[in-house]
Amino acid sequence: SVGSVFALGGVLAAWASQWGFFAALLVPLVVCGAIGLVNGLLIARANMAPFIVTLASLLAARGMLLAFTDEGATTYLVPKDSAFAELGQGSVWGFGYPILIALALFGAGGLLLQRTSFGQTLFAVGGSSDAATLMGLPVARTKILVY
Repeated sequence: SVGSVFALGGVLAAWASQWGFFAALLVPLVVCGAIGLVNGLLIARANMAPFIVTLASLLAARGMLLAFTDEGATTYLVPKDSAFAELGQGSVWGFGYPILIALALFGAGGLLLQRTSFGQTLFAVGGSSDAATLMGLPVARTKILVY
């Protein structure tokens, strides 16, 4: 489901870029975050199988994507003078912004997982939800946050 939700987020960002950079950031974050929240709630609170929930969200996101683009007939282009163009094509010391952003996110994710109690809780819940529950960890909240 991640690929379909990412694709939906990309199309929403391109569509919302006509209203500015912040709209192009906010709209996909809200929509894709809502999809993740629904996934997390269904898995953690309704005890539904993660495979079934994420498969359903894959199909829903792909359906929204097809409906939003009129089954591929409509193309949304980001304006050439937008901040997204600079974000995708700019560079610092010969390194493209996408590379630098990816490295920063990988570093932040590694620090989050290795150096915070949330990261340790995440490893515990991923290893065994039952054992994490017996340790008193917030299993449902962790699953909702991760999805």
